[in-house]
Amino acid sequence: MLQGYLTLVTNFANGVVMPMLIAFAFLYTVWNIFQLYIVQAADDIKNRKSAVAYGIGAVVAILSFWGVVNWLSNNLAGDVGPNQVIIPDYIKK
Repeated sequence: MLQGYLTLVTNFANGVVMPMLIAFAFLYTVWNIFQLYIVQAADDIKNRKSAVAYGIGAVVAILSFWGVVNWLSNNLAGDVGPNQVIIPDYIKK
């Protein structure tokens, strides 16, 4: 039962949460690039440059974290598929 909940949470995080975080970070970066180069408010250029750098850093950090977590989960879990039941060691005979 717990295994099913963990699978649901993992699938939700991989299918919904992470793509939304990446999308928000990407849109934040694009919006600040637009504000920096198109609108070009003279008093806000320094803040926009740092916001663009933070946005790019956020996208890189999110993608790196997502990749490392997926790599670890694929390598440490072995050949566990969505329909495969994991039997604890104390039940095996």
